[in-house]
Amino acid sequence: MIQTKYKQLVRIATAVGMASALVAASLTAFAHGGATGVVKQRMDAMEVMGEAMKNLGAMFKGQVDYDADAIQAAAELIGQHAQDIPMLFPDSHESRHGKATEALPVIWEQKERFDKFAADMLRESRALSVIAGEGEQRAVRLQFAKTAKVCSACHTAFRKPED
Repeated sequence: MIQTKYKQLVRIATAVGMASALVAASLTAFAHGGATGVVKQRMDAMEVMGEAMKNLGAMFKGQVDYDADAIQAAAELIGQHAQDIPMLFPDSHESRHGKATEALPVIWEQKERFDKFAADMLRESRALSVIAGEGEQRAVRLQFAKTAKVCSACHTAFRKPED
């Protein structure tokens, strides 16, 4: 009886997860509509990083179970994309004025500062991965807060406010 209910819950959770993924994919396609080349690449990278941070945040809020392996994987994914950020904002017409870009001119006006945020994100996400592997949850939580702080600071300085 308990196994049957558990299996039902797993099927429901799986269905809800798949439906959520389809909705998210549809929204991403709509939001990135018309974006091509480097503009689409950076939109996709930022989307992946944002989703990873959101998932980690849910874990640290207790909305999902703590999972050190999942934290490591998310941190490594964030780091991979953070490493690419400077290359995703080249000083080119397409990058600055391409179809569907939401990048603000201040990124290129303060490119050195912008690139430093990317380097900080790479450093903090790598540290999060290492600390998660060591297993002490309080230290992992503190490192996640440092990583999130870099995200927030960069968004404050360089991200177009959402309507």
